[in-house]
Amino acid sequence: MYIAKRKLGSTVENQSWDESNPKDLIKEIREKYSDQDDRKQFRRIVRYLKRWKDVQFKGTTYGKPTGIALTSIVYHNMQVKTEVIDFFSREKKYRDSEALIHLISTFLSTFTTRFEVEEGEVVQYPYVEVNLPVAPYPNLLERMTLKQIKVLKEKLEKLLACLIEARDEVDSADGATILRKQFGDDFPVPSKDPGQRAAIPAIIPCPRTRTLFHSKSLF
Repeated sequence: MYIAKRKLGSTVENQSWDESNPKDLIKEIREKYSDQDDRKQFRRIVRYLKRWKDVQFKGTTYGKPTGIALTSIVYHNMQVKTEVIDFFSREKKYRDSEALIHLISTFLSTFTTRFEVEEGEVVQYPYVEVNLPVAPYPNLLERMTLKQIKVLKEKLEKLLACLIEARDEVDSADGATILRKQFGDDFPVPSKDPGQRAAIPAIIPCPRTRTLFHSKSLF
C-alpha cells in the first residue's frame, strides 16, 4: 500500500508515493508495552494530545501536527508513570499528568535550531523531526514550515506550563480549571469542595466525546 505525498500546489515532479504500513505500525505500538494497563495509559496520552490539538489548532487547516504524528511523538518519548498505592498487593495508580509532563519535556528537549535568510537577515527557528516508528520512517512534520514548527513548540511549552501549574494546585477543581483552557470546555471540572476531595471519582466521562479524562490522574 502507498500514500500519495505532495505539498499544496506542488508540481508533478515534486509529488511522490510513500509506503504505507498501518498493520506494522499497530503491531509496533502494541508490542512496545507488554503490560495491558501500560498500553491503556499510552492510548490515553494520545487522546489527550489529539484533543489538545483540536482545541489549540481550531480553525487551522494546514500547519498543525497530524494524529499519526502525535501518536509517534508519544511512541518515541513517553515513559509510563505510576505510583504504588498498596505496598503488599503492589496495586498501582497511573499518573497521567506526570506521564504528559515527562513526555512533553522530553520532546521539547529534542528541538534543534535552524537558520533561514529572510529579507537579507538571518532568522533563527526551532526545528524538530518526528519519524514514523516503522518503515519507511518518514518525517511526519515534513509538511510544516519552520514558522509552523515554532508555533507548535510555543503551544507545547504553554501546555507544559499549565500541566505543571495544575499538578501543583491544592484543589483539583482549580487544577482542572487550568487544564480546561488547554483541552477545551468539555474537560470535566469536579465540584470545589475540599472536604470531599478524596471522594472525587477517578474517571469522569467527557460529554459529547468518547474521551475519558482521568481527573485524579491529572493532578
